[in-house]
Amino acid sequence: MKNKNIIAIESSTKLYSIAILYSKKIYTKYKFLKKQENPNILLYIDKLLNINNIKLKNINLILINKGPGSIIGIRLSHIISQIFKFKFPKIKIKKIPSFKIIAENYYQKKKKKIIILIVHNYAKILYSKYKNNKLINIKIIDIEYLLKKIKKIKSDTDIITNSEISKKKLIYYTKKKIKNLKIYYPKAFYMINLFTIKYKKIII
Repeated sequence: MKNKNIIAIESSTKLYSIAILYSKKIYTKYKFLKKQENPNILLYIDKLLNINNIKLKNINLILINKGPGSIIGIRLSHIISQIFKFKFPKIKIKKIPSFKIIAENYYQKKKKKIIILIVHNYAKILYSKYKNNKLINIKIIDIEYLLKKIKKIKSDTDIITNSEISKKKLIYYTKKKIKNLKIYYPKAFYMINLFTIKYKKIII
C-alpha cells in the first residue's frame, strides 16, 4: 500500500491503542484500561495528530478490528471511523478480524504454528489455526471438541488467546488442561504492519 496515510484503532480488549502511519513513520499510543475506566480514543487520536502536525484530511485509510472481542470497544471504533469518513468522504475504512491481527504478527516474531482460541459466548469458543502463512479453520467449537483437540496438539505449536478474560474462561472450562496458553493482545501497530512494509515506529 504505497504512499498511504493510515489511522489504526484497536479497542477490542482492555489494551486500547492507536497508530498513525504518516510520511513513512508510525506514531503509536496505547493504554491498559483499569476497571470502570472509560477510554478516550478521540483524545488519543487528537494528541497524535497535533503533536506530529498531521492533518486528518490527509488520511487515506482507517483500520479497525471487526472482532471477536469487546462489543462495546469494537462498536466505539466503528462509530469513530464513521464520523471521520462523514467529515472526509475520501477516507476508506477496512475491518480486520482479531484472528488475522494476532496470527500474522505472532507468526512473524515466533515463526511457529499457532492455534488461536477466543471465548465467544458462554462455553462457545472460536478456534483457528495459523499454518504455512495461512489462517485456516475458523469455526465455533464446544468444550468437548476442544478437550479432544488439546490432546493432539504438538509441542511445536503455540496456543494463544486475545485477552485475560478469555484466558481465565478457557482455563476454567478445560479445568487447566490447556498448557502454555499465552495472551497476545491485538495492537493498532500490528494492524498497520499487515498492509505496509516495516516503517520506523515512534511510541508517544
